Amino acid sequence: IVKTNREGLVSYSGTIKMKSPKGKDVLFPFKSEYIVARPALTVAADNMNVVYQGLENPISVSVPGIPNDRLTVSATNATLRNTGSGKYVLNVKSGPKVEVSVTATMENGEKRNMGTISFRVKRIPKPLAKVGNVTGEGSMTKNELLKEKGIFTFFDNFDFNVVCKVTSFDVVYPAKGLQLFIKGDGNRITDEMITAFKKLRKNDKVRFENIKSVDPTGASIILSPLTIKIQ
Repeated sequence: IVKTNREGLVSYSGTIKMKSPKGKDVLFPFKSEYIVARPALTVAADNMNVVYQGLENPISVSVPGIPNDRLTVSATNATLRNTGSGKYVLNVKSGPKVEVSVTATMENGEKRNMGTISFRVKRIPKPLAKVGNVTGEGSMTKNELLKEKGIFTFFDNFDFNVVCKVTSFDVVYPAKGLQLFIKGDGNRITDEMITAFKKLRKNDKVRFENIKSVDPTGASIILSPLTIKIQ
């Protein structure tokens, strides 16, 4: 009988001595292991309780009482990269869910299934466009606007460091009682736009619209417009 006061994986060994039919001592060494109060599998997404398609999602995997190097981790609809110390990076291929399964290898070579954890898959939220510190609607002086180099994106209350590139946009501005527009490729404010901005007056409004961007999955998205009022 083997007794223990701790939980987790317990190894034990010994030797059984028996008498052969001829009266000689015969030794039978043995070694095995068992689990006290079956370990609870823990798989956690490090940023939140969902994983995002197109991003590198960090997850942590552990089974109390079993070393990390004796765990085999796999995932459905995703690829996994082991970064060490129970840490992995999960890249989602498709939705709507990802299942992470863990198998432990015992000292005797036996494989034991430790369990499977499911995560919901979400798409990356749509970012916001900004020029300087303005997003949505805001104001700045004409000199401040003339110093801006381009239109950029950012995420509000999103834990991942994600960059979405602006591929094109339109600028609508007032001139001689008309509303004119200039089309921009990429995210840069062009010399033509700067020339138009120099003629703006106080309370004129410049609108950046039809803002197109590409997210990390390669999907094209149209961002909400923003308007700048000249102070």
